[in-house]
Amino acid sequence: SSWTFLGAWQNFLDVRGLAAYLRDNPKILLGVFVFAFREEVIYRAAAQSLIIHYTGSALLGVLVIAVIFCVTHVHYFRNPWQQSFEFTLFALTVGAVYFLTGDLLCVTVIHAVRNWEISYIADRENEDGDTPVTPVSALADAPTR
Repeated sequence: SSWTFLGAWQNFLDVRGLAAYLRDNPKILLGVFVFAFREEVIYRAAAQSLIIHYTGSALLGVLVIAVIFCVTHVHYFRNPWQQSFEFTLFALTVGAVYFLTGDLLCVTVIHAVRNWEISYIADRENEDGDTPVTPVSALADAPTR
């Protein structure tokens, strides 16, 4: 099945499916939290904060780190443009939330919930025999090297 914003929204609203997925895969929650925490420390708490400190521009800090965050994720260039656009909005939103709140736990939870949802969608697509949006094994969205 092809990815759509409506489909993603419907999957997000499928709380019973997400709860069952978590029940059946309890290690997923720990994994998504650890990966999200690691990325938020690197991108938001360290890099974004440094750029804002040295340039004096919150807008520049959020934009630069959002771009770096996007291009270091392998799937950004492999996904349909709609998914990459959504990912860009996600990166900008999380950067803005961190700038406005300074709350690392808040952005980590937002990021972890998003990764959990992606993992759930990928797992469902694997069950249907479709190509996954983001493979569960690539949950960390490891940077290209």
